[in-house]
Amino acid sequence: MRAVDMWRVWRPAGARVSRPGSRSSKPSMRRGRSSAPRCFGVASACFCVRGAPSTTAAELPTLDAVLVDQVLDAIDVSIDAFNVCRLHAGWQLAVPESGTVGVHYVLRGGGQVAMAGMEPEPFSRGDVVIAPSRTTVRLEPAQPVTRGSVLLQPIRCDDREDLERLLPPMERMAVGDEAGEVGITIASGRVRVRYGGEIDLFTHLNHPLVARTEGDVSVDAAFEGMLREHIASERGGRAMMSAYMTQGLIAVLRCLVRDGDERLPWLRALADARLGRALTTMLDDVAASHSLESLAKVAGMSRSSFSEHFGAAFGLSAMDFLREARIRRATELLRDPTASVQSVAGQVGFASRSAFSRAFKSDRAG
Repeated sequence: MRAVDMWRVWRPAGARVSRPGSRSSKPSMRRGRSSAPRCFGVASACFCVRGAPSTTAAELPTLDAVLVDQVLDAIDVSIDAFNVCRLHAGWQLAVPESGTVGVHYVLRGGGQVAMAGMEPEPFSRGDVVIAPSRTTVRLEPAQPVTRGSVLLQPIRCDDREDLERLLPPMERMAVGDEAGEVGITIASGRVRVRYGGEIDLFTHLNHPLVARTEGDVSVDAAFEGMLREHIASERGGRAMMSAYMTQGLIAVLRCLVRDGDERLPWLRALADARLGRALTTMLDDVAASHSLESLAKVAGMSRSSFSEHFGAAFGLSAMDFLREARIRRATELLRDPTASVQSVAGQVGFASRSAFSRAFKSDRAG
């Protein structure tokens, strides 16, 4: 198995790329010859929550529909980059850590996702692979599909493969031999997902997650919309693509809730009225003098029980969670050129400028 670093076949959005067969004197993004990876354009993008052993639906409490709606309604998604990639037989696509979570929608074929220290997890057409931001993940075809000369023109298509036709040839990225077999085709995005505008829901994801969404038309519609916006390259396109990605991720999360999937423990925690009350209390007023005791009281739980449940759900303590919320709120406020560090530190609950500076530096170092 040969591997290629995805970010080595990247070009910034808007960069000029020669069409195959053109006489342009500008270099195309092709790397190597027939046996090397070749790129026909698009910004590379591939897309964070803590992994946990799954639990059967029968063992899980019933979710309150109203609370779930409130959670999904408060999710905010921004997309950093987007692409479509064809991965040929005999090649392995390495997606390195980048600070943003990777979302990979399988347009065609099947394969497996793997990372160091874990057993490979299979995926198939229609699945969405969510990859952590702080480790390298590898995607590879399991059973390559023979399609002949497929880099530029698909030979056959079904409903899901119609999405591939939305991209002209120069807007596809191909990894592997041009004349080789195509194993999988994926549409990928690098995104940031926040709850309540403050907390990055995927920061603590440490294993890839495969969401089974086959048959969910909302997922298809979301990625089709992103493809169309990417092709159009009109003003406001990034905002539109973020909106479509939000739609797609909400559909994915809805599928996980429907299937009783607890690999995203924070999703179930947010639907827990007790933890939900404590979280709302923190985010409504991050500057207040919250303590573990006061938050446990709001949740109606003992201090130890609240601490255990909160840590299991979010991968960090309630106080660390609050600190991150304060830092993110401060970051937003500091975008105002007239704001001073001293005033912002007080607005978000830090006792002094030095306390804020220490917390900010610690957060960036982590």
